[in-house]
Amino acid sequence: MLIIQKTFVDVSGDLIAGILLSKIVSLFANKNTTTIKGELAVARLRKSWWDEIRISPKQYDRAIKLLQELGIVRVVNHMQEGKKIKIPHIFLNTEKLEKHVREAIEQIREETG
Repeated sequence: MLIIQKTFVDVSGDLIAGILLSKIVSLFANKNTTTIKGELAVARLRKSWWDEIRISPKQYDRAIKLLQELGIVRVVNHMQEGKKIKIPHIFLNTEKLEKHVREAIEQIREETG
């Protein structure tokens, strides 16, 4: 089960990107990660997101691009052990995420005054 953080939708400005970010943060929080050169990352094929959160590869491409532009994630393709295909590894920039969350909360407070 995935709990979608409304603030992540506000941060990204997009429902699909907010859903994807909610899942990425959940995976990091639950330690469903791998380590690449000392950094934690989530390793998933584009098509795997459909099984997890019903996001198509095209939706994933658009959403991950938004999150990268915000500096919240970085994506690097790495060869997985024993596999002959490159798998996208998503690295989470928690400092940028926290900054964007604080800004979104402040904006909501100002709007609701």
